[in-house]
Amino acid sequence: MVEAINGARRLNCRFTGEAGHAGTVPMLHRKDALAAAAEWMVQVENLTRQRGGNLVATVGTLRCAPGAVNVIPGEVQLTLDIRARRMRR
Repeated sequence: MVEAINGARRLNCRFTGEAGHAGTVPMLHRKDALAAAAEWMVQVENLTRQRGGNLVATVGTLRCAPGAVNVIPGEVQLTLDIRARRMRR
């Protein structure tokens, strides 16, 4: 007999900043979309661990634009998969 089902939610998230040349934009003036997304992902990880139980969260894809090694990311798109057990009624 099934006693629980893992429910899932999937989110498409977008972080926007301002692209710029990595060598010319000082750190204090950057609006780095990837840095913002990274901070957010760490918070998701921390909150999920604090909650404990059967709650899990996974960032499955991450795409940076424009996607060059010497360009500050101006946009990041990622997917978040959140799952937790639901008790059957």
